[in-house]
Amino acid sequence: MILTALALTAASAAITYDCSIEAPKALNRTGENATLSSLTLQGVAATGAKFQVKVTSGEKAAAEVVWPENPMQIAGKFATLPTAKGSVAFSAYSAGPCLFTEQMCMSLVQLVDQPDGTAKIIVTPSALWTDKKADSREPFIVIAEGNCTRAGKSK
Repeated sequence: MILTALALTAASAAITYDCSIEAPKALNRTGENATLSSLTLQGVAATGAKFQVKVTSGEKAAAEVVWPENPMQIAGKFATLPTAKGSVAFSAYSAGPCLFTEQMCMSLVQLVDQPDGTAKIIVTPSALWTDKKADSREPFIVIAEGNCTRAGKSK
């Protein structure tokens, strides 16, 4: 009975990450070339932003993002998909208000552990360019990259 309890506890372990991301960048494509350009966004400093992610594994695998300012609308608790050992991905969604869309918001978040106790994080929100005069929209690619430290471990 004790072994079963220990196995269940181990199977649903949680790891907390303290994360910081750079200001989001737009991917601009011209023919076969691509460049990244910084975006100036309300609520996201040019130096980036800080938040926390708690990842729980096991039967109810989830990521809980705690970001009080939440300008990119990724705060909340979301089901995760394991993508490799020490790697998860999840879709964060919100009713808004949104930075890159007009109605609901959605971002793909990828978190990948590194051997030194850190992790890499990439947030890729769904994004639209809007021409209000022409009442038209086009999708575009936004990427926010950053680093995390597992709580309790030094960088």
